[in-house]
Order: sequence, then structure tokens, then C-alpha cells
Amino acid sequence: MIKNSLLLIALSVFLLFAGGTPWTSSLEKFFTSGLEDKTPETVGPALETGGTESGTIRKIVWKGAVDVWKNYPLVGSGVETFAFSYYQFRPVEHNLVSEWDFLYNKAHNELLNILATTGLLGLGAYLYFSAVVVFYLVKKIKTSPDILDSSFLAGFCGLFVVNFFGFSVVAVSLLYFLLPAFAVCLAGSEKVRAASYKNSDSRQKAGVLLILFIAAYSLLAIGRYWYADFLFAKGKALNDAEDPVKARSELTRAIRLSPKEALFWDELSQSDTLIAVALNEAGEEAKAGEFASVAISESSNATALSPRNLNLKRNRANLFIKLSALDPDYLTDARDILIEAITYAPTEAKLYYNLGLTYARLGDLENAEKVFEKTISLKANYRDARLAYALILIDKGNREKAKEHLNYILTSIDPNDTLTITTLEEIK
Repeated sequence: MIKNSLLLIALSVFLLFAGGTPWTSSLEKFFTSGLEDKTPETVGPALETGGTESGTIRKIVWKGAVDVWKNYPLVGSGVETFAFSYYQFRPVEHNLVSEWDFLYNKAHNELLNILATTGLLGLGAYLYFSAVVVFYLVKKIKTSPDILDSSFLAGFCGLFVVNFFGFSVVAVSLLYFLLPAFAVCLAGSEKVRAASYKNSDSRQKAGVLLILFIAAYSLLAIGRYWYADFLFAKGKALNDAEDPVKARSELTRAIRLSPKEALFWDELSQSDTLIAVALNEAGEEAKAGEFASVAISESSNATALSPRNLNLKRNRANLFIKLSALDPDYLTDARDILIEAITYAPTEAKLYYNLGLTYARLGDLENAEKVFEKTISLKANYRDARLAYALILIDKGNREKAKEHLNYILTSIDPNDTLTITTLEEIK
């Protein structure tokens, strides 16, 4: 049995070397590495040409996860908080990958994810549990070889490898703890003797009734939560379809069922913002102002429930930008929110870009220029930021420097950018 297991492991290792991994080349690439590649290089946006290689992105995220752990070494940043803590320590080079503006709620390595969110205590417990399970199964196989135990061991080790290169979803997490439980239960079943059943006494009956009551209440709570989420999804779809009145109705019902969900309040604030803007365009300024105030209050509820949620802060800034159609002073609120958000995500290029645009809308070209310079330093291939910066420079009369940024877009980002070509021709 041990010999067969070793053969399976050897075969797995060979397949890894033959096919390659995100961090190692395949045998084919190894033997053909000296040959000249005649394939022409594809030019275009990264996502359209295949995107950044997965291993490269993982190494960047892993670096950020280690930095999170260094800041919270003992107990981590908190269970399931990687989506919030990662932004604080996000490596600058993340801005240069194709998925640079995606939300990363996992470290794409279960061990580093546990280390970042639960610290040395959490990772130590996880590794200790894994080692005990492997030791138990190996010992059991040696003393009494059994195909089921070998299967449990192979499955458990396989899940550990999967978790190392990715992260555990619900099904994987269940299996990771159920496989050892199955092995222990089957081992214990060999010692089970026929039991004589007696009539249940009153305490047992009371216990059964209590368990049934708890189960019924739990199912009711889960059903209530599910229905609230269903209403939220329905309201969000209506918002996306630009029907904020019906969306508001569905989202209000969702909040009644689950009032502590920050995303529900945030989406409701988007509905009221759309209604306020529409009323203002229709000339009903008084009603528009009322809905604007309600929208701001709902957005405040959302950010109070989840103060480190960067997406909520983005949405709140966007809310104020939309409401600036009612009152330009709301742009100042948008600016302040973006400045606050940057303290939680100091390397997030898109936040700087939006802040630069907000400064430009406020007429503060000096700060807009500084922020766009910072944006480009974080992400050199940010087309929108370079174009906006060039337009600011043109307004300030610095056409030569503007040409440099416009030419950079055409030579290093997109040679067919129509707007850039037109702008460049206009200032020649």
C-alpha cells in the first residue's frame, strides 16, 4: 500500500514538471528555450491579449499578504478582512497588471490568507491540525492498510496543495475537515457493538424538542436572510436598468428584513441619488433636495456599518459627484471622501485619478496637476490619467509637456487612440 502511494506521488510530481506550473516551465519550454520565437508580439490592452500571467499576479498579492501579516503578526487583521486590509499594503506593482482594479478578497494562497487575517496563532493552529491528520492517517495505514484510509490521505494532501496555490471555497473547506472526520468515524465504527434501545425519558424528549425548535428558528432566520438578499439583488438590477423608483421599493423591503447590511443601505442611497438628479432635471428642486438629503443619510449608514469598505467610500464619493448637479458644494464632500479613502489604499491609482478629476471640477488646477502626477507615478500606463493630465497642462499653457504625455499614450499604450490623436493635432 505504501509502495503504491509512493508511485502515485512520483507520477504526480512528474506530471507537474511535464506540464509546468505558474512558477516553473514545462519540459517543452525547457528544451525549446534556446530556439528563436518567430511569433509576432501582440499589441493591445492586456485583458484583450490574454491578461497578465496568473503566477505574476499571485506573487504580487502574496507580497501584500505578507505585509499585512507583518503589521498584525500575532492575531492578524481579522477573520475574512483580507479585502479591506490588503488595500492598505497593496504593492505598487499591482497597478501594472491587467487585473489592477479588481477586488482581491483572498490572498490566492490559503496559508498566507490565514496568516494575514489570523496571524501566527491562526496559521499555527491550521498547520498543527493538518500535521496531526497526516500523522494519524499514515500511522493507521502502516498498522492496518486500507484503501479508504489511503484515499482519505491522498484527498487531504491534495486539498492542502490546492489551498496552497489558491484559496478554499465552501466545498473545499468542508472536505478539508470532513475527510479526517470520516476516517475517525470509520475507525470507531469497528468497535461499535449492538446497542439496546430504551424508551426515551422526559429529559430526552425535552432535548429533542429543544433541538427541533433551534433548527426551525435557524431555518427561518436563514430563509429571512436569503429573501432579503433576493430583494437586494432585484433592487440592484432595477437600479442598473435605471428604474430607481421600483428599485427603492425592493431595497427598502430588503432593509426591513436585514437592517445591518451595509451594501443594502449603499444601494438604496444610489436609488435616491438617481431620483434626486431626475427631479432636479425636471425643475422640482425642493423634492430633489429632500431625496438628496435622504441619500446622503443612507450612505452614511452604509459607511458606519462598514467603515473600512473601500467600495462604499468610492460609491459615496460618486454619490456626491452626481449630487453636485444640485449643488456644486457637494464636490467638496466628494474630494474629502476620496482623500480619506486614499489613507486606506495609498497605492490605489484609480482613487488618485478620481481625486484629480474632482480637483479639476472644483477649478483647483494646481492640486489636480499634483494628483495626476502622483497617479502616473503609481501607474505609468494609465491612459485616462495621462490624457486628463495633458488636458490640464494645455489649460495652463504648458503644451510641450502635454505633448510628451500624449505621445506616450500613442507609443506605449494605444497607438490608435482617436481622442489622443485629435488632441495632439489640435495643439500642434
